[in-house]
Amino acid sequence: TPALARLDDDTLVRADVIARPDSGDVTLRLRWVALEALDASTHDLALHWLPRDAVLCPFAWTGPADARTLTLHGRRVWPFEARFDKEDFDATYKPFHELWSPDGATLLTKGLGGTHPHHRGLFVGWNKTSSGDATHDFWHCGEGRHQRCIDRVESPFAVVADERSSIEWRDADGSAVVRETRTLSAWDAGDDRHVLDLVVELSSASDHPVTLRGDAQHAGCHVRLALFPGSKEI
Repeated sequence: TPALARLDDDTLVRADVIARPDSGDVTLRLRWVALEALDASTHDLALHWLPRDAVLCPFAWTGPADARTLTLHGRRVWPFEARFDKEDFDATYKPFHELWSPDGATLLTKGLGGTHPHHRGLFVGWNKTSSGDATHDFWHCGEGRHQRCIDRVESPFAVVADERSSIEWRDADGSAVVRETRTLSAWDAGDDRHVLDLVVELSSASDHPVTLRGDAQHAGCHVRLALFPGSKEI
């Protein structure tokens, strides 16, 4: 559970205790929007702890469980399209985030359809994902291969909000090959601005090691921008 603090200049700070099961270590992570850039030298900071409800949280999630939308001061930041339906497979074979402009008025990314229908908002995948003797295409998906969101945790708070999604990359038989943890964070940068951070963690879902390969156009984390009038999809 995050805690709220402020610095001497009244800048708000989100504090999270991070436990690392592999080592047993526990660390305190502090996040705030710096009014001025800090250099790499040592800095002394005084934290003044505040009640969690000392300020109103500017972030909120709304909508159904498989299409939750994050808002900041009432403006759309992203919806996370997480629906999976075998009967509507082509439209739901990968979860993705649609990204909106900071004023919440313009959708910046492309969703379904287009010349490349597998390009959907902010998404993650590799077209050559090897496990054991098999190689899977989790970039294009299709032919039964898909990515499925199995759990989500929302953490709205002052300063920055986190959305942590557990996603399985499954082969045509429905067996999990890769487990992905996707954490997308939105920062309240003031003046109708926000900043996004993305952390993706991948691990094998079986006893076999996983190898990820692919060229720059078909591997990794990508953002497919929307087409604007007069532009041409390539």
